Amino acid sequence: MKTGRFSEQHRIFFDANDGAYTFMTDAEIKKRTFNVKVVIRDMVIGHMGEDVIPQFGAPDNTVTFNGCDKTSEFAEKTFQLTFKFSKPPPKKEMSIYLSRSAGIPDNKLNAGNIWFVYFRKDSVRPWIGIMSPTEWASVVGIDYYCDDFEIEDKKRKVSYSFDINTIVINEVAPPEKAKKLIVPAKKRKEILCGELQNQLENRKTIGTKGEEVVLEFEKRKLCNAGRADLAEKVKWKSAEVDGLGYDIESFNLLPNGKEETIFIEVKATMAGVKTPFNISLNEVEASQRYGKAYYIYRVFNLSEDGSAIKLYKTNGPVENHFELEAVAFKATKK
Repeated sequence: MKTGRFSEQHRIFFDANDGAYTFMTDAEIKKRTFNVKVVIRDMVIGHMGEDVIPQFGAPDNTVTFNGCDKTSEFAEKTFQLTFKFSKPPPKKEMSIYLSRSAGIPDNKLNAGNIWFVYFRKDSVRPWIGIMSPTEWASVVGIDYYCDDFEIEDKKRKVSYSFDINTIVINEVAPPEKAKKLIVPAKKRKEILCGELQNQLENRKTIGTKGEEVVLEFEKRKLCNAGRADLAEKVKWKSAEVDGLGYDIESFNLLPNGKEETIFIEVKATMAGVKTPFNISLNEVEASQRYGKAYYIYRVFNLSEDGSAIKLYKTNGPVENHFELEAVAFKATKK
């Protein structure tokens, strides 16, 4: 489950004595109304008391929250948020409204982001914050550059059930530069060998499915342009050979009616749009070699049911669009 109570690492990081978190969904973002999960609801009631929380139908249904001081968008701010019981007694369902009018930054409202509430010993007022999956990962010491932390249960196998021929694939514009945490990422925590192996298998499953999605996306693009003949020539190269520096060969249609070959490297994640990804030196060099004909297709929100798949693309040398950071070393004996 992508919901839970704060671990000891969370409590230390946020200087909290208690806290809980959950993930945002597309449906909630569209309505700006977020379901307060049982784990959050019970924690808030335990710290504030039921009588303090606005009841269903109450004229004043706002609660004052302190902004999380670990992220720049929330630090040193307070928020008057609609936070109430959304149904009459004896039901205890609760909702929170994370709206622009209340000061919540729009760029934090992305499917897969984590919103969380916590309490500190020196304050009865709740604290609230929103983090991207990569920021959240750094709190618990997972490598922020690795995107398979999004699978909370390290023993669970990822399994895709959707029909690749019927899913909706939405293309969006590339995101703006992501803001980093004020506090630097922690070192990687220990992980059992069996769990690590499962993560690697899940990463392979996610990557392969992402390539299938892009393959379908490209075929649809060409068929919709009246070039079914080219759609049949799109090649899934990484399924045949490794080490090319790209996964798929496809085509762009030029204004003069001709076509040009393009080389696509697919980077897929179950997490949100700003999740960093690993990229090899070979892939970076391929982007320099092929220039404008080289594309990164970033597939995100790649959920197992295929309900909210999106992608954006960039072309040209990778360093023109992304900050590259060294995350490994090759050692030679002195």
